Amino acid sequence: MNTDAHLRVRRLRRQLGLAQAPFAELLGVTSVTISRWESGRVQPSPLAWQRLRLLEANACPPRAAIETSAGAQSQRDTDRPAGLPRPISTFIGRESALAELAPLALANRLLVLTGAGGAGKTRLALELAPTLAPAFEGVTWVDLTAVQQGELVPQTVATALCIREQGEQPLTSVIASAIGPARLLMLLDNCEHLIDASAALAVALLHACPGLHLLATSREMLGVSGEVLWTVPSLGLPTVPGDLPGAKLEAALPQGDESEAERLFADRARTRDHRFIIDGTNGPAVADICRRLDGLPLAIELAAAWIPVLSAAEIAARLDDRFRLLTRSPRSTVPRHRTLRAALDWSFDLLSEAEQRLLIWLSVFVGGCTLEAVAATVIDERLHSSDLLTLMSSLVEKSLVIADVRPAGTRYRLLETVRAYGHERLEGEGVAAAVRRRHAESFLAYAVALE
Repeated sequence: MNTDAHLRVRRLRRQLGLAQAPFAELLGVTSVTISRWESGRVQPSPLAWQRLRLLEANACPPRAAIETSAGAQSQRDTDRPAGLPRPISTFIGRESALAELAPLALANRLLVLTGAGGAGKTRLALELAPTLAPAFEGVTWVDLTAVQQGELVPQTVATALCIREQGEQPLTSVIASAIGPARLLMLLDNCEHLIDASAALAVALLHACPGLHLLATSREMLGVSGEVLWTVPSLGLPTVPGDLPGAKLEAALPQGDESEAERLFADRARTRDHRFIIDGTNGPAVADICRRLDGLPLAIELAAAWIPVLSAAEIAARLDDRFRLLTRSPRSTVPRHRTLRAALDWSFDLLSEAEQRLLIWLSVFVGGCTLEAVAATVIDERLHSSDLLTLMSSLVEKSLVIADVRPAGTRYRLLETVRAYGHERLEGEGVAAAVRRRHAESFLAYAVALE
């Protein structure tokens, strides 16, 4: 035990010219912990000592801490671990999801949140982390959004942990040595475009660091042993009489009885017009918007951004051209989330050519389909029946197709937003009419055979 630990901590903090709160940001702890270290009441953990030594040697604060410490207000939110981004907007709903995820993340060393683009995977991970933090010695946030090459994934993790390369030694080994046996929670955000590199790093670190837990977000699974998948669902939708989009609500919902999707729309609309509420006049239109946008948080936020330029009814009326409409986002938003089209383009561009072909052909099915119906409808010289199951499985894993497994057989369907995107692509290729005719002919033949 280092009996001079309190002097060493205080000396380093003063050398860096930092108060306790921003210094805590650098080390991934709370300002209360720094106070206890400097008073000598508590010794730093092994992981904290690693970071202290790295700060002394390199004076290199972790990038995530730099981004989040600017403008911090004395870390009043002591429940949120230092070093995690602090979202500006309100977190809506997901209470049951957080309750289910917390024990899963503690019981499993690799938990992957998957889901469609714009489903809220990153935001859910950011809200889950503070719940898990007390079980760990530190929490590290690694954002892979801007990383374009797989070989830079270990470098990005090392930057977040303030670890420098050491000669010819592989950087992954350096990271593993720095973490050692410490109990650390690492959040890897946006892995889908670097899936192989992310998987390789996860396997290496989990094998070398027995106390490490990984929480990853990705539009598809990492595909490694021991991985636990949890699909982030759409927000809860309003109940509409007749279960039909656009059906009229009899009366305004009592305050507090709105669905998660409606609550999100109202909250984001109030950032544009603080007077906005859901009432008997706009309630049916808001419900229609939420349902037609599949409860996707990103799409709902983009729709709500049109308040007060458009009324809720006018927004709903323009959703047939949703990709032209849903383009209003804050300038600080990452590029792939600035428009609804950009979010889907990001997912589509990560597909193989065969997967892209199948996805856009699936847009002709309005109410879902079976694999047999797909085989009778969408096969061309580039899509072979022997590959259909593999391709469909891949699209399900990449959160673009939903598989409803039933005793009578599995049905596959697209979210309405994904179907609209596929249909637009189909029209752009000039084959929409031919595909619709093939679709009609196959079902006519099926009907004739039944008769």
